[in-house]
Amino acid sequence: MVVVIIIIAGSIILYFSDPFNSQLSPKCYFHYLTGYKCVGCGTQRALYNILHLRIFEGFKYNPILIIAIPYIIILFYTEYFNGKYKMPKLYRMISSYKTIYAILIIIFLYSILRNIYNF
Repeated sequence: MVVVIIIIAGSIILYFSDPFNSQLSPKCYFHYLTGYKCVGCGTQRALYNILHLRIFEGFKYNPILIIAIPYIIILFYTEYFNGKYKMPKLYRMISSYKTIYAILIIIFLYSILRNIYNF
């Protein structure tokens, strides 16, 4: 329940604080030090746009986040709302080593391609 409250509070704060103009927005030290974008670069701007129902605008800032939202929702449901007992096959599938390794490979490839093609 605490996690839900934190997510709701964070969403409300992000909804009203524009990361484009806010001094409170965290900066990416990886990007600052290397000049390359990390996997998380653009996440705050993407979430801000999603909360304002500008999905395509959010996709421009961090496409992998938009694509991962259904997985994140399912993972959240199975962990915090007894989904692992209600849907054990789904839980085993999304939390298996193969799925986790596939996601890590996708994230790794995304971070490389993001910097090669500048998206």
